[in-house]
Amino acid sequence: MESEIPRGPWPAAAFGKGNSSPNLPSPQSAKAAFPLPPAGNFRSKGKRRAAAAGPRQIANPAPLHYNNTRQRLIHKIIHNMLTTNACSVDGGNETGAKRMIDHTEHERWMREAIAEARKAQDIGEVPIGAVIVHEGEIIGRGHNLRESSLDPTAHAEIIAIREASRAKSAWRLSGCTLYVTLEPCPMCAGAIVQSRIDTVVFAAADPKAGCCGTLMNLLQEERFNHRCEIVEGVLREECAELLSHFFRNLRNSKKGG
Repeated sequence: MESEIPRGPWPAAAFGKGNSSPNLPSPQSAKAAFPLPPAGNFRSKGKRRAAAAGPRQIANPAPLHYNNTRQRLIHKIIHNMLTTNACSVDGGNETGAKRMIDHTEHERWMREAIAEARKAQDIGEVPIGAVIVHEGEIIGRGHNLRESSLDPTAHAEIIAIREASRAKSAWRLSGCTLYVTLEPCPMCAGAIVQSRIDTVVFAAADPKAGCCGTLMNLLQEERFNHRCEIVEGVLREECAELLSHFFRNLRNSKKGG
């Protein structure tokens, strides 16, 4: 931006020979009368003072004030979106991909447990099935046999644990994951803790006997010497419908009889 040429009164040095107009000085006389500042010193006085004072300290921004709770909630949602997605795109994508892979794997093995549950249904047992997976391979299978064997301990989880222990030739099932269609009961939860299974994945919650978080959580009791990771709700609707269908048919058959 060009500097505005100051207008009169002009110094005497501004008038050249034969130049009687104070508003039209010659370039040479104007340069002599109004010399330019030294090179590199074109900043304003305010900027020169700021430079001499050193780096400028930026004060903390004033806290945001919200007119209502809705504004606060919207701001929180946007902040979470920016910090979890935009500010860490690679990490967010990587975590999302891992979760998708885990969910796909859980569904794959839960379908194997559902297949075991159907075996129980076919022989008139409550349709509950379980499998135990170690390093991407099923090493134990089981389905409910309580009525057929007249054994109150013949739950799907117990049968699967026994088979897995024989496969590993060890009672410790460290590194294993148990998939079961219904939340384990107190007996099965105790057997899971005793066998040192790492992770339990169940489908439907059991409001009458569930001990993985519904009535109590024996798998993550801090006073025990072993605790399990819990994943719940994998194929919940499918497993719950399997149980509902079984008990509905059972009630209808009793009414008909």
